[in-house]
Amino acid sequence: MRPGPITNVRFQGSFNKKRPVSLKYVAGTALGLFAFSGAIYLFLFSSVFMIRDIYVQDFQRIKQSDVLAHVQSMINTEQWNFRPYRDILLFNAVYAEQDLAQKFPSLEKVRVAKNYFHTLEISGVERVPIGIWCRQNECAYFDDKGVTWGKAIPSSGALLTAVNDYRDTSFKLDQDFFKSIQIVTKRLPELGIALKNIEIPGDLINEFRVHTGAGYYLVFALDSNVDKQLEVLKIFLEEKSKDPSFHPKKYIDLRIDGRVYFDKGEQPTLSPEPTLEQTPSLTQPR
Repeated sequence: MRPGPITNVRFQGSFNKKRPVSLKYVAGTALGLFAFSGAIYLFLFSSVFMIRDIYVQDFQRIKQSDVLAHVQSMINTEQWNFRPYRDILLFNAVYAEQDLAQKFPSLEKVRVAKNYFHTLEISGVERVPIGIWCRQNECAYFDDKGVTWGKAIPSSGALLTAVNDYRDTSFKLDQDFFKSIQIVTKRLPELGIALKNIEIPGDLINEFRVHTGAGYYLVFALDSNVDKQLEVLKIFLEEKSKDPSFHPKKYIDLRIDGRVYFDKGEQPTLSPEPTLEQTPSLTQPR
């Protein structure tokens, strides 16, 4: 006899049951939210880590008050109605250094140090100007690396080398001219020549003139080696030192290798050819 169909069977699974929410989970979430809210309040609203003091090194040329005001403006910068940079832990010292270097180009190096928990210390090295470069009625200081900055007053003298650039180009220190001018200004004192100022003509290419305290100027060319031009000048002056009547009226031209041209009262020109003085100790030019 076959058994009849099975009836009154119940299926019960765990998926039909609702698990109660764990109290540990609720407590952990609440604690996390409380900690997060507390951190936001601590860093953005409280004064626990607020920057209170800013010490600036006593720079010689840059005003301490200008640096202080610029850093203070960074600290007071608002984002989403907050001032995050007033907190020393959130203050970006690297960005501050870059911003100060851009704001004050006369700074060769700058360092912003955090002295926890309320102080910033700012120090740096200023560029030392060795000359003034003027072009199109604008003058700027420059250092021994050829970096220009600031606004300078046109002048001439022994303290700062004055370069008057008459070329019709944008204001930018020309490195080719700068390197040659550096060589000349360092070597001229060895020859007993006082430098007054330097001129880069606007109507000539690759040429500059050094005006001397003796009333005449020296003409140099970038197309030739400036060191060799100075050596030729040295030999020429040594030879002429034996002649008490020698004194150039306007210029000494060193642009052609191995040769020295000087005038006897006429403006310098290559056509017609100026008076030629060939130094006995020099070889014939190619």
